[in-house]
Amino acid sequence: MADRSDLDLALALARAAGEHALAARTPRQRVETKPDGSPVSAVDRAIEQALRSELHRLRPDDGVLGEEFGGDLTRRRTWILDPLDGTAHYLEGRRDWGTHIALREAGEVTLGVVTRPDLGAIWYASAGGGAFRIEDPAASPRPLRTASHPGSARPRIALWDDPAGPLGQRLAEQFTIVDADLDAILDVIEGGLHGAIDVHGRPWDHAPYTILVEEAGGRFADRDGARRIDSGTVCYAGAWLLDAMLACVRDDR
Repeated sequence: MADRSDLDLALALARAAGEHALAARTPRQRVETKPDGSPVSAVDRAIEQALRSELHRLRPDDGVLGEEFGGDLTRRRTWILDPLDGTAHYLEGRRDWGTHIALREAGEVTLGVVTRPDLGAIWYASAGGGAFRIEDPAASPRPLRTASHPGSARPRIALWDDPAGPLGQRLAEQFTIVDADLDAILDVIEGGLHGAIDVHGRPWDHAPYTILVEEAGGRFADRDGARRIDSGTVCYAGAWLLDAMLACVRDDR
């Protein structure tokens, strides 16, 4: 099981990031476009700088990899940060945005936190400790489980790719494809969807979800079937479904 003090730290940092983002939200905020075409605001950068500062103060021997200021995964312990996942949604006043925080130790993600500050909701997991959702600090966290086999119905899968493309067409032979959004992997973790495939993610996108889905009883894998967070395409699903999804993804080479 991951160190409880690390999980407590991650939860505290995630809450502080959400409070910062909510307080700083304004429709007249300056936004820049990064080389990959995604937007970045002063809030993204300020939150990551604040998170890094606290981690350097409290965990000085650990590495940090963040979306806005980089880093790498060479340290034995590395914190992985996405200060504001869904910047465009945040600026538009939508609710599907938040902060990602994960800790990777000796090549394995050992804890992950995902927030939705507008909802006051936090999803978290630690290795061997289970996956949970909490909204009311006074209430007990709700344990999470991925969905069981739907019987005669087709499994429902979210796809971050063109559903009319080759991968989408192959998946549609076996599964019902639904529109993907920023909450799709959370829906898998909570049992509302059976699977999700992200073909564009980076380590800070994937890291917290990988431990969340595994601790909720599911599985994840990249297109090669390995448990990597830095190879782009990652599949998330109930344990009974992942191999069938991977067979379709592997044919997409």
